Amino acid sequence: MKFSDLRNKLPFLKSTNTLLVCETDGLSLRGVVVVRATHSLSVLHVAESSLPDLEAAVADLIAQLRALGWKDNHAILLNPAVTQALIELPVDPKVPREESQMHDLVHWEIEPQLMQQSAQWSLGRMLVALGYLSQEQAQAVHDTQQGRGKPAGSTVEVYAYKIFGDIALDLGYINRTQLDESLLRQEWLKGDLEQLSCNWLAQSEPKREDDNAGFHWMASAISRPLQLRWVAAFSRQSVRLQSIYPLLGCSVALLPAHEDAVAMEVSNGASTLIGIRDGLAATVQTHFSETSDPLQACLENYHAIPYSVTSAVWLGYFGKAADELQTRLSSALGVDVHLLPDAHAREYLPQMTAGMLGAAMHTLGVTVNAQCCDIPTAGPRKPLFKRVEVRAGVLIATLLVLVMIAEVVLFVRQMQIGEVYARVTADEKKLNEAVKEVQTAIDGINQQKGQLLAQQNERLRLEARLRFFAEELPDRAVFVQALFAALENTVTESVVIDHIEEFSPQATSPESGFNLTAWALSDEAAVRFVKSLKEAMLPWKIDVENVNLTEQQGRLKLNGYLVRLRLVKKAQASVLNSLKAGATGKDGSAQ
Repeated sequence: MKFSDLRNKLPFLKSTNTLLVCETDGLSLRGVVVVRATHSLSVLHVAESSLPDLEAAVADLIAQLRALGWKDNHAILLNPAVTQALIELPVDPKVPREESQMHDLVHWEIEPQLMQQSAQWSLGRMLVALGYLSQEQAQAVHDTQQGRGKPAGSTVEVYAYKIFGDIALDLGYINRTQLDESLLRQEWLKGDLEQLSCNWLAQSEPKREDDNAGFHWMASAISRPLQLRWVAAFSRQSVRLQSIYPLLGCSVALLPAHEDAVAMEVSNGASTLIGIRDGLAATVQTHFSETSDPLQACLENYHAIPYSVTSAVWLGYFGKAADELQTRLSSALGVDVHLLPDAHAREYLPQMTAGMLGAAMHTLGVTVNAQCCDIPTAGPRKPLFKRVEVRAGVLIATLLVLVMIAEVVLFVRQMQIGEVYARVTADEKKLNEAVKEVQTAIDGINQQKGQLLAQQNERLRLEARLRFFAEELPDRAVFVQALFAALENTVTESVVIDHIEEFSPQATSPESGFNLTAWALSDEAAVRFVKSLKEAMLPWKIDVENVNLTEQQGRLKLNGYLVRLRLVKKAQASVLNSLKAGATGKDGSAQ
């Protein structure tokens, strides 16, 4: 199994292919689906919903993205209900406390700032932000509630015991639908501050032993019930909300690494400033302006920096007036102000705010920034070795090392086996060559034996021919003369010779002689002829054999007897051997 297959099967090792980055300012919900490409991001889909119920807005947003083809289930959220602050704790980052202790310390320190931020989302501000009340009307309702005057034409005498919305209704500034919508939106921005979800990041270098000052920690917090409400809203759409980020402050992830800088973000009259010195956060300031002028909010924040600024100033602002605000701010401060994101990112990612882009890069690991503090929905991140995914990674790494060791051992064994096999193959090749040489020698010997045998047969054949011409042929001539002489003496007027046929000794029969056929007028004449022929052949050591008398008419239709016999001359041993050897020669037996 490949490591990529194993990673996809284990949930804590899965890598996010695409990420839904959501941002809400309490008035609308925007979503951008991004995908990581090496060290940059690209936008796949964009959607937006302005439904008053933000749970319905989540469902509407995800439905739009599903229709566009998004199939993943990972999301993050930038929320104005999250407070980010730089706090001081008596905890050395090198010796962190237990998670529960750290949570209590952070809770204690950040709760006042969270209460201050939560107070900014009053019903009056919500109605003004929605455009249902003007700033003057909101101030009039507030003055009436405090008993500082009664609006002209109002018949209501007592307002001290009425809430802001009811007074606005009584004064006719808004209707019930607008009030209900504002209250519904407010529920998603304010929660129970007794229960908080927090996260923290160390921002201090190790100090001297005699330094009694505390240590700086970047902390973020949100109401726990409100966080669970957002998680449930996404979960109902089969989407896992991984982390919640502060609405302002995430653009710090876009800053150049290892450089001192000041990053400011502005949105709806709120401004957040983060100062970076020596790679760590030196100050975090959030300012809420009564007006919606972003320049005023930036100036108030900048002039509150507790140290002299000599570093670059960056501005994160989403809108068509970003270039104008950059120019105005640079002129007011007398320093160069750079926009976040940079021109390249604004060209290719125009749908994303600086905060959305910074949060996406932080989540996808494109940048590792110690000042971007999100709130994981699964709780604060534990120390490395206490995380399940880290322990699983160590276990997998150990297994991989063992597998590599086993692979190396097997490789070495395989090399050794290969060397032995090479030697055996070489020896086998040599042996085969030797066997081939021996076989060649054997074939040569067999060829020579065949040549010797052929020469021997040729010699025997020549000897037989010489013997035939030197010995047998003269004997045969004498024998034939004697045979004709004997026949001349034995043949009478009563006997006629019909046929004489010579036969030679063969391998199967060593005898030689003549087959003779004669005819006699009577049986007495035939017997006398046979007897006379035997006597005449005795000197020549020729036997008369196979005598056969058969009554048969002769040539002139005369009755008589047919005589058949064989004249056989016995061959000597030396002659027989010569005849047998000559039978295998080229010319066959001699005749």
